[in-house]
Amino acid sequence: YIVDSNVRVLAIYLTDSLGKLHKYFQNESFIQTKEDEYDQDPFDGIEITDKGILKIKFIYWRSAGTWETASSRYLFRYNKERFKIELIGYYSEWYMRNSMEGEEKSVNFPAGKMSTKTNPMQEEHVKPVWKKFKLDQLKTIDEISEPGSWAFLGMYI
Repeated sequence: YIVDSNVRVLAIYLTDSLGKLHKYFQNESFIQTKEDEYDQDPFDGIEITDKGILKIKFIYWRSAGTWETASSRYLFRYNKERFKIELIGYYSEWYMRNSMEGEEKSVNFPAGKMSTKTNPMQEEHVKPVWKKFKLDQLKTIDEISEPGSWAFLGMYI
């Protein structure tokens, strides 16, 4: 079995007022690759919504060696005043396939709110626990070198 370990490049181009494209950002470590034959490819897609939100999705699943599965989603938006692409949202979930334990977290950075649901697979109508926080400034895409590199409120984004 051969694992493709080629580097994946995340490149973002923006247009100027004349419609000409300019490279805004390039990173070789944000889009992760499969590490061994038992891993599912962690990159689960990228899209830009009609409202200009950049969504990057990952999934973490192994066919052997663990019961755990997880996924995460990053949401970025271009801030015209700062000329920066800012992290505005983050969603993560993890589950243990054997015990059905798990947790879902959803973070809205501009609003300063995070919700956490514990064991949503065990209980049908789990109420989220809300936590408020304050950021001096939103993180930008170039400040997050790779998924899991930013320690924030007890998790790694």
